[in-house]
Amino acid sequence: MNIAMGLYALLLLIGGAIGYFKAGSNMSLIMGTVTALIFAFLGLQKGRIAGYATLALTALMASFFSYRLFITHNFFPNGIIVLASLVLFLWLLRQESCTSVACCKIGKTKTEN
Repeated sequence: MNIAMGLYALLLLIGGAIGYFKAGSNMSLIMGTVTALIFAFLGLQKGRIAGYATLALTALMASFFSYRLFITHNFFPNGIIVLASLVLFLWLLRQESCTSVACCKIGKTKTEN
């Protein structure tokens, strides 16, 4: 599993637990755990299908929490998840494009390629 997806899964798991303990929200605990497990599972997979599924799920998370941020105006947890989702989405998008495009090897010299 790559580090970014592991940290994101951990953030979702911790966020779900905080939602449960602070607000008594069973749904936060369940959904935080389920999405963290899905991201952990996808992080252990290889191949393009897992990459595209992760991109789609990350975009879905960013969309859902953006909607909640717009409605509630509470930065925590909505804004935190939106920012983390956008960062992960862009990082994953770069990783996916780098697997098929040789010019993404930024900072490497010709001898390292």
